[in-house]
Amino acid sequence: MPSSSPRPFDALGGVPGAHLGLQWSGTTPADLGDVVELSRRCEDADGAGVRLPRVVVERTLAGPATVSMVGRDRRGTLRACAAVRLSPDGTQVAIRALVDPVWRGRGIGRAVLAWQDGWARDLLGDTAPATVAVPIAAPLIDRRRLYTAAGFSCRSRVEHHVVDTVNGDGDGDGAARLTPPGWTVRHLQPGEGAGLAELTGPDAHGFVAAAMTVTELAETCEPALSLVGDLDGVARAAVLVHRTTDAAGRAAGWARALLAGEGSEAVLRPVLAQAAAAAGATGLHRLHLYTTPATSARWRGALADLGAEAVDVELLYSIETT
Repeated sequence: MPSSSPRPFDALGGVPGAHLGLQWSGTTPADLGDVVELSRRCEDADGAGVRLPRVVVERTLAGPATVSMVGRDRRGTLRACAAVRLSPDGTQVAIRALVDPVWRGRGIGRAVLAWQDGWARDLLGDTAPATVAVPIAAPLIDRRRLYTAAGFSCRSRVEHHVVDTVNGDGDGDGAARLTPPGWTVRHLQPGEGAGLAELTGPDAHGFVAAAMTVTELAETCEPALSLVGDLDGVARAAVLVHRTTDAAGRAAGWARALLAGEGSEAVLRPVLAQAAAAAGATGLHRLHLYTTPATSARWRGALADLGAEAVDVELLYSIETT
């Protein structure tokens, strides 16, 4: 079994050399504010439509079962961060890296990826087949070339849709009336994450797409904005929403779509409509909803009914270890 016990970031060696201009150390709680600021600079430079919620940045780059490091320049400014996260079942590794836009093109990305590769293989141990993956926004050609050169290939995609909480179907009461017989739509309950993880079943891309488990997403999202669709008292679909801002600085929701079992499509429209209504009622400008390959086709009808706009695609670049 692979081990997720915490070890020093440099336990395996392979840390980028000082000749690249940065001094590396393991990520600590004191670094997190600077990591979030670095994430914002990268998002601005990369043209991201919505910013990752702070708690998501912190979890994916320094959360449990994570090995991470930061690189600072001579003045102490944080210029890079990298992380390797092992899935609870030990079969997947999600990798994430940030390099300050003004420090790109110096070989830091390649060096960081080599460090991540060493840790990914160590964490996975003898598990085979196992997957190491990272999502990359489709327009970032240089980033895609970096991973392709390292042996990764694009095998899947995560779709990003935007639901306008003002001009879309924001009528929560109307959506409730459209809820099919036997179904109910309700807010997420505290401590419900582990149950949702079980009921949504296997999603081969869910963990590596978000670098967070369903349980973590449920634990850190806002229950007042997150909706669950039940069939005869059993959760079958959910929209888990985190509060954040978009590229223009307006309040927005960052959401992940979950789905379990065939025949759940009937409740997707009321779940999504009520989530959009809840977001609008609390001042969120838009709801940015991400669907994995396991959910995208089945959510598409509900998204179209609500006038959602497909705005971006993240390509999942992965490599299998054998």
